[in-house]
Amino acid sequence: MKKIKISLAFCLVVLAALTLNLTSCGGDDGDDIITVYGAAFNFNFTPTSDLLAISNATVTYIDANGNKKTETMSGTVWSKTFAATSLPAKAGYQVVFTRNNAALTKESYKLGYTFVNTWGAVVTSGSSISNPVHKSDTQTVANSISKDNVEQWFTTGLSKPSYGYQVSKSGDNYSCDTVTFPF
Repeated sequence: MKKIKISLAFCLVVLAALTLNLTSCGGDDGDDIITVYGAAFNFNFTPTSDLLAISNATVTYIDANGNKKTETMSGTVWSKTFAATSLPAKAGYQVVFTRNNAALTKESYKLGYTFVNTWGAVVTSGSSISNPVHKSDTQTVANSISKDNVEQWFTTGLSKPSYGYQVSKSGDNYSCDTVTFPF
């Protein structure tokens, strides 16, 4: 009796596996093949006009190929787009604000920034390229700071924001994670 129960259970498992296998094969025409192309990163950082008026901003970033670069922010928005052709890929940046010599003529200043960062895996699926797994990180950090506390603001972590991101692949699974920058 015990042997019959084991044989019946084994037959049910095999039958279930065959049913799943036959069901998943229907309609395969080769267009569903997904190939990893790499990763894409898009960074946008916008300080408040008050912050730009009373500071200088330096951006240090590491692109998706591991190259470290430093730029002085010259406009109202800092933007970079990176592409990597292999995974895992990391990219990130840090903005450092230093107080310039501009006179503080207002009673208060809106000090802060908005960032919109997106990152994800880029793959080919059939003949089109898409981003099947992607994430975005968006936030506005801005505070009204009295004229008497402006100098102190530049000594806080808010004056040195940093952001790091990674795209990795394990088997058929992609993950998009935040990582500590610099890496």
